[in-house]
Amino acid sequence: MTRIYFVRHAQPDESWKDDRTRPLTRTGMEDCKKVTELLIKIPIDYFYSSPYKRSVDTIKECADTLNMPVYTDERFRERQAGENGYHIDMVKKDGQILTSAKRAGSR
Repeated sequence: MTRIYFVRHAQPDESWKDDRTRPLTRTGMEDCKKVTELLIKIPIDYFYSSPYKRSVDTIKECADTLNMPVYTDERFRERQAGENGYHIDMVKKDGQILTSAKRAGSR
């Protein structure tokens, strides 16, 4: 069975103006270590990321630890950003606002 794990990028430095090259904060870099600690315990075949620096950097330590490349894909890039970097359409499914995590395949 194929399993896909999504990891949202760690905390970015919001003072950085260019969205694509925005680095992680010190806290974000520390969170990357937690991501690595969690993910190295499970079998992973590939790492895919948006091309944004903060996204690649979030997963790079884990990929490096496992001696694996990180493949980037434009289709994972940011789509829209609203106030505080969020847009309500990013948290909607079938017109309903998602208020909690849902299991894969649930409606």
